[in-house]
Amino acid sequence: MKLLTYLFTLSVLLLFLNGCTSNAQKSAGTRAMEQVPITTEPTNKIYPGKVVWHDLLTSDIHKAAEFYQKLFGWQAEFHGPYAVMSFNGKPVAGILEIQSTQGKLIDGIWRMTASP
Repeated sequence: MKLLTYLFTLSVLLLFLNGCTSNAQKSAGTRAMEQVPITTEPTNKIYPGKVVWHDLLTSDIHKAAEFYQKLFGWQAEFHGPYAVMSFNGKPVAGILEIQSTQGKLIDGIWRMTASP
C-alpha cells in the first residue's frame, strides 16, 4: 500500500513539473512577458541548489526600484512590468509588478531562484 501511495505521489509530482516546463502555447488570459537576460555572457554551468537570482514581487516597481537605488546604489532598467536591478553594470536582482486580487498594495515578497 505504501508503494502505491508513493508511486501515485510521484506521478502527480511529475505531471505538475511537466506542466511547469511545458512549451505549449499560453492561454489567452496569460500575460506575455519579455525574457530579460540576467547575464551578458552565460556560462551554462550548473550549481545544484545554489541561489542564482532574486526577484522582488510588488505592486509598485517604480517605488521599489527607487528604494533600492537609494539603499544600495543599484541602477534600474525597466522592461514593462519588470525591472532589472544592476550594481556597477552587473545584474543583481529583478523586480516584478504583481497585482493583489483584493485591490490592496503588496509590500513585497522576495523570491529566490536556485540552479537545477
